[in-house]
Amino acid sequence: MPALIAALIFPIPLFHLWLHGLLPFWRRQPVWFYLAGALMLAGSFWFVPKMALISISIIAPSTWLIWAGYFLLFAGGLLVLSSFLTLGPRRFFVWAVLRPDPAKDKRIVSGPFAFVPHPAYFGYLLVGLGNFLTVGGFYLLALFIFLLALTPIVMWLEEHELGERVGQV
Repeated sequence: MPALIAALIFPIPLFHLWLHGLLPFWRRQPVWFYLAGALMLAGSFWFVPKMALISISIIAPSTWLIWAGYFLLFAGGLLVLSSFLTLGPRRFFVWAVLRPDPAKDKRIVSGPFAFVPHPAYFGYLLVGLGNFLTVGGFYLLALFIFLLALTPIVMWLEEHELGERVGQV
């Protein structure tokens, strides 16, 4: 199960870096963005389990760490879910970025966004850390560090794009 969770969250920052890096193209051809994302996700489900098989354990989690990991997995999952419910599928799955509608573009500040600017990303980080704490595999620590390094860049790119779209830049 940890490898499946890791495979699911591994490509998220890559999706968003690609989104913002090639945004003019994706806006002309949004279906290609989703196809590229599906290929990335499929590649992740192929790649990550292979890494899990060859990865060493760097910690032997105690019962306390395992429960802390489960708590972080649950809390992170709730943040992602609440972000999805607040944004709706159009915004959560970036259709609002690919096909902006000026009449509907606004900065969301309700729900979990009242407390955390990017609750889904914070949730993914919690899931990544919790996943590592439950197993202690090196590949899960590497994934968490990967997410920790790229997520602030993705957040900055999103803030910039949203600011341009809603006229706050």
